[in-house]
Amino acid sequence: MELSIDAVIAVAEGMKQDLQREANRSVLRNNLNLALGALASINAIDDFVYRLKIRSGSQLGLPKPPRPLTKSPLRKHLELEGEREKFLRANGKAEK
Repeated sequence: MELSIDAVIAVAEGMKQDLQREANRSVLRNNLNLALGALASINAIDDFVYRLKIRSGSQLGLPKPPRPLTKSPLRKHLELEGEREKFLRANGKAEK
């Protein structure tokens, strides 16, 4: 049975909520060792999910793709005028 990454993340979120409740209860009962253990487990789950996203090829941790090069309207106009002049010269028609 295969699990999607979204399903794993959903389960991880549920586990983190349970662990957070456990940490809160442990603090109220002055059981700091149990509270620290629950908080450390939350950290481990976060680390696992982060690594899972990286290895699955998500965009997390990857550099942004370069923006497409766009030319300004003036640059486009000048290039078109240059091409037009070349065409007219190549066909023996000079602009007057």
